[in-house]
Amino acid sequence: MDDHKQRGRRLIAKNSILNLAGQILPMLTGVLTIPYIVRGLGTDGYGILSIAMMLLGYFNIFDLGLSRATVKFVAENLDSDETHKVPELIWTSLSLLVVLGCIGGAIAAFFVPISVTHVFKMPPALAGQARVALFVLCASMPVMLGNNALRGVLEAAQRFDLVNLVKVPSSQT
Repeated sequence: MDDHKQRGRRLIAKNSILNLAGQILPMLTGVLTIPYIVRGLGTDGYGILSIAMMLLGYFNIFDLGLSRATVKFVAENLDSDETHKVPELIWTSLSLLVVLGCIGGAIAAFFVPISVTHVFKMPPALAGQARVALFVLCASMPVMLGNNALRGVLEAAQRFDLVNLVKVPSSQT
């Protein structure tokens, strides 16, 4: 087996282990901390937190596959004579995802008042906090989608150590 194939296999093994750890560590952290969070927030407060985390996951629909495309095209151009195209690819992807995040955040923010009172049927004592939390999530959507583009650049460069260094503490898959 030649040296190139050997290095490729080692890189795949290393990146797979890093990604596995990046999936297991947040899960273990959740198992250990959720009882304390529920005790601190109460069941209603934890319900709001759960809805917020669920919505964060659903916000990725506004990504439209652009972060995966960023990985593909940046990776193709990193190891070729076309490296001069990489900054343009990154800025285009980042710009599009931030704009999509602004549009998605505005659409989602429009539905926050209706969602809190009619869809999620929040207790009146927590409705104000829930509204604020959901508006903050809507405002963070451009940052979250922009982060997807930047994470795609790191993945294209096969820097899964850095990807997981950011992903694990934020528990963002």
